[in-house]
Amino acid sequence: MHYIAINDGNQSPVVDIERVYEHLRISSPLGEVDTYDEDQVKLYLDAAVDYIENYTSIPLLTKVVKMSYDNTDNPYGYQLKYYTNNEGVNSIKYRNQDGELITVPFSDAFINNVKTPNEVVFKNPLPDYATNVIIEYQVTPVITPMAPAGIQAAILLLTAHFYDNRSLTGNEKFLNEIHNILNPYKIRWHH
Repeated sequence: MHYIAINDGNQSPVVDIERVYEHLRISSPLGEVDTYDEDQVKLYLDAAVDYIENYTSIPLLTKVVKMSYDNTDNPYGYQLKYYTNNEGVNSIKYRNQDGELITVPFSDAFINNVKTPNEVVFKNPLPDYATNVIIEYQVTPVITPMAPAGIQAAILLLTAHFYDNRSLTGNEKFLNEIHNILNPYKIRWHH
């Protein structure tokens, strides 16, 4: 399974940027932030949110997700990365033996919201020759309007970690603490 998630650019951040600046203690005496620092902080804030979404499988921002599967994974259904409902699925397609994209009618599939994580289930298996199954769906934040304190704390701590350690560091103890903060929010995978 491979996926790409593209955030909707017109949304409020999960944690207010001013709160992030305050946490990092980088505002100037005049209350302004250097443009370079502002761009870096926004980049690290986005990276922290992405990290938390990937770890917990909980969408914090509205996004469109495209997932690609090999049909041999399971011709009856495919697990989704993030929670969604039937209305969130934009399209389901696969490639036939000639390489053409074939659209699966929505009447031939449904979202199993009982299973965690959600999965698209087909009423009949896809043809044996079907390859590269592509499911595109929309996700909206599960936690609205404000993220719980644990998620906000994890965002602030990760953003500060990325800001203070501008090269790759494998601080396992730090990540274990972040995971301890996030574990109550993590969607558990049941098979």
